[in-house]
Formats: sequence, structure tokens, C-alpha cells
Amino acid sequence: MPDITWETPLARQLAAHPAPNGAAGISASEWPQSAIHILRGKADDSAYLAAVENALGVALPTAPRQSAAKDALTILRLSPDEWLLKNPWQDKTALATRLQRALANQHAQLVDNSGGYTGLELHGEAVETVLRHLTPYPVENLAAGEVIGTVMEAAHIILHKHGATHYSLIIRRSFADYVWKLLEKASRPYGLAVA
Repeated sequence: MPDITWETPLARQLAAHPAPNGAAGISASEWPQSAIHILRGKADDSAYLAAVENALGVALPTAPRQSAAKDALTILRLSPDEWLLKNPWQDKTALATRLQRALANQHAQLVDNSGGYTGLELHGEAVETVLRHLTPYPVENLAAGEVIGTVMEAAHIILHKHGATHYSLIIRRSFADYVWKLLEKASRPYGLAVA
């Protein structure tokens, strides 16, 4: 039986991307295999919030568009009752088990979407310019740490701003190639490097 090797949705596209001529205004790297969970519950339920904080060691962000992080865990608030949790693949089962135990008597839902999403880390002086070409949302108005859901042509995306020159772009696996091609095209004038 042949060995099966797991690869990220954009592994081949990034490997085939040519080096830019001159300096790159933007660099992109795809997340390694990551655990992605969607957590749903009531943001105004203090018992729910306490149970989650006890399980994760960090409070869920309850203000609109906010994020939180602790060690390798990142939490993005997607809607009034929905959060995306990203952590290393090897911690996937432990995180889910802790949350399931903590939420056993709560009105809540935890769904493993690890195979459904991928993410790109985008860095560089031209990041916001390129994103302005691709999405109708005024990304320059986001503060560091803020999260928004928007569109990139026909694809729904989640943007997490770390700073003026650093964003995380989260996309459904099935749209990964499409979004990558849009990103390549929009970044041509600025240079795109694969990190």
C-alpha cells in the first residue's frame, strides 16, 4: 500500500509560484495543517463564557469583530454567537475534548471544520493595497486584532488584521485555488513572494 502524504490545499500552487523580479511588496505563506473548530453559544450567557474560558485558558472575545489569542490558540469572533478557533493540528483532539467536557450542560455547539478551511499569512508594505483591489471592505479602517467576513469576488473570506503590514486570510478549502489566482493577479504590480 502506498504512503499517503497530506498536503495543504495550496501546496502545489505556492511551490510553482515564480520568484518576483525585484523586491516583493507582499509575501504569502499558507498555514500548516491546522485544527479549525467553529464554536457556537450565547455571548450573553455568563455560564457558557466561564465554561469556555476555563477550558481554553482565555476568554472568548464578545465585542464585535474582535479576536483573542493564547499561546498557539487564536480565537476569532465571526458573529454574535459564533467563533472560529485555530490551533495546531496535534492539539486538535485535546482542545475538542476539553471543550466538550466543559460544555456538556450548556446550550452550545462545537464543530470540527479542520478539513474545510485553509489560511494564508500575508505580509508586506503592499498588503492593504492588494486587499483593497480584491474586496469591497475598507480594510485600512480595521484596527489591529479586528476580524471581518467579506467577499473576494465570488468567495467568502475572513480577514484578521494583525497590523498594517500583516493579515491572515481564511478561506474555504474549495475556494483556495480561486482566491490564490485572484491574489496573484492583484499583486502583479507590487511583486508577490512565497515565504
